[in-house]
Amino acid sequence: MTTSILIAEGDPDLAEVVIETFSSNEYSVRAVSTLEDAIASIEKEAPDVVLVSDELSKGGSEELCRKLHNKRGQADAPALILLTSESKLHQILGFNAWVDACLRRPVDPVILESTVESIVRRRKKQAPSNPLTKLPDTLALSREMERRTSAGETFSVRTFRFDEVNADAYRRKYGELKYLTMVRLAAHTIAHCALDHGGKGAFAAHGGSTEAPEFVVLAQPEKARDVAKSACEEFDANCELLYDKKDRMEGSLVEIDEAGKKSLFPFVSLLAEVLAAEKAGIPRS
Repeated sequence: MTTSILIAEGDPDLAEVVIETFSSNEYSVRAVSTLEDAIASIEKEAPDVVLVSDELSKGGSEELCRKLHNKRGQADAPALILLTSESKLHQILGFNAWVDACLRRPVDPVILESTVESIVRRRKKQAPSNPLTKLPDTLALSREMERRTSAGETFSVRTFRFDEVNADAYRRKYGELKYLTMVRLAAHTIAHCALDHGGKGAFAAHGGSTEAPEFVVLAQPEKARDVAKSACEEFDANCELLYDKKDRMEGSLVEIDEAGKKSLFPFVSLLAEVLAAEKAGIPRS
């Protein structure tokens, strides 16, 4: 069955890259350059996937993401991928939970196609997802691991967690909503680093509790260390944006207790671990 894709992009050169990427008979692609044309196209014939550029028009990308998010739960609701520049990453965290994936511009055609294929495949399986980050949840992860093991595939498993003490300090000072934004940042970072560095078929899932989230990546064995390194480094670099100016100037989170005692906590970081292999075919390295 053909996968239909709508690209809402104000830059004709990038739109052409997308069209060429999906030029095979497996896809049908439509391109629009304005919010109004995108809405009209979706109402006329709902696509399977919508690619929304943050350069669509002034406020257009956010408005389109909002409208598509409101369609969630409907049978014809399309998957949504946001294309954004690195400089605007922190600006889109507030509605990152609305999208199925977020890719940096200029987009790599190989990563773009892999992302679309992964989302379409996941939707066909109706894989359950975490409501906060939209990543596959622990049930979907278990099914994927069982499938790969049954097929005799070789893969590595990496888990990612926050450093607990510093994450707890962040929640105390900044509150639950800001903390959930940090969780979404971690999910986005891990997911796109898995796609960028994990090799073909890389898979990222979200488990654990809201207070102590755990992310799991399945990757090609020779790619697993690259995924862990890139995800931890990128999260550490972007996490600082979630602290206020005073804490950034201090270089640490400043907490003052009722007695006036000052405590400093380093910025939250991601910790990557190798999951103990309990099944044949899953290398530990």
